[in-house]
Amino acid sequence: MKKKVIGAAVIVAALLGVFGFVKYNEYSAKEPVVKVELGDKISEKPEDYVKANKTALKKTVLDLSKVDQKKVGKYPVKASCDKKSVTFEVEIVDTTKPKLTLVKTESGSYQAVVGQTLNGTALMESVEDVAGIKEISFSDGQTDGNKESENPVEQVALKWDEIGEKEVTISVEDNSGNVTKETVKVKVVEDYLAHVTGMQDLTIEQGSSIDWMAGITKDEKVLEVTADASKVDLNTAGEYTLTYVVKGDDKETTVTKEVKVTVVTPQKAQELADSGSFVKTTGGTKKKTTRSSGSRSSSGGSSKSSGGKKNSGGASSGGSGFKPGQTWEGTTTGSGYIGSGNADTGANTYEEGTWNPFE
Repeated sequence: MKKKVIGAAVIVAALLGVFGFVKYNEYSAKEPVVKVELGDKISEKPEDYVKANKTALKKTVLDLSKVDQKKVGKYPVKASCDKKSVTFEVEIVDTTKPKLTLVKTESGSYQAVVGQTLNGTALMESVEDVAGIKEISFSDGQTDGNKESENPVEQVALKWDEIGEKEVTISVEDNSGNVTKETVKVKVVEDYLAHVTGMQDLTIEQGSSIDWMAGITKDEKVLEVTADASKVDLNTAGEYTLTYVVKGDDKETTVTKEVKVTVVTPQKAQELADSGSFVKTTGGTKKKTTRSSGSRSSSGGSSKSSGGKKNSGGASSGGSGFKPGQTWEGTTTGSGYIGSGNADTGANTYEEGTWNPFE
């Protein structure tokens, strides 16, 4: 009986020894395919891929040269130690959805003007994805943006021809087919800026005191117009932004218009005035020119003779009007500003009267 027990023990020990030997000398792949997310760093540690003893793992050389970490697909990998080797695959996969960051607003919604294009940048701050963006689309109101832009957000836009509340789902798809969706609300409002005149870029003499609302007119569609000049320094020459705030007759909608304010030194203001440019001074008056006034000319390049006759232009008695460069004498019967302009807006002026261009 004892001999049988001893014999069995010997057999078990021998089997364990064989198993241990085999186990110690095992050299195989842990998985036939190892998946790695696109954009993640691929491990270069043999123990992450190979079953082997510590000595063998230390001596193992991994050949990852055929793996393109920037492209989805399966790639062969070889691990070798002395005369032993094993092959397996590394698969680059993309299961991550694009990251869509929306523009934050106080109300949580967005605003579009009826009949006007609203670029995608008004809704989306950015879209990001390792695989690249294939397409951005809207469930309603989609139109083309700037197709030449490299920024996919700028390539899309929205536009509606009717006023109202819109619910829009933004879909962002990457080149691997992953899609991110966000639903936003867009309020389409009246084009209130079209009901206000006089908001335009200004050139102002340094040190002047200006009434920003001078020359601004509105109709019944607009409740009020205010000016935010907090970013303008009239005592320092430079370019600034003046913001007009327009409140609509629905008592809810507020739209803004930014204009450029150029503050110039007194010397520069005088140069501009002398060249015919409109420069505002204190009280909104126009900077006066220091040039002596000459006779009027259709092109500014001619002068009249002492007898009041034209001495340039060459109009013949059989002509049908004056020519460029020709001057004339006549009687002025009226003058004013073209269109809805006035002294504050610096609009072009006109004079009317009677004259004979053929004398």
